[in-house]
Amino acid sequence: MSRDQMNYLFKRYSAKAGIEVRTFPHMARATMITFAYEAGATGEEIQRTVGHSSITTTEGYNHTARKHRESASLKVGY
Repeated sequence: MSRDQMNYLFKRYSAKAGIEVRTFPHMARATMITFAYEAGATGEEIQRTVGHSSITTTEGYNHTARKHRESASLKVGY
């Protein structure tokens, strides 16, 4: 499948799901990595799964996961 075909299908199914913001396949990948961190997966496990050559790239998503946890904690008063 080409990159253009993947983008087309992703946008098509996003629209069918009622998602009204612009979407890209990389958003799903980034979300999966963030959720994996939040679920307790290690950086090395995630790096192997997604194929990052550098752990530094993978660790960037951990920063995002941390921000999500902090934001959620503030919302519930912890």
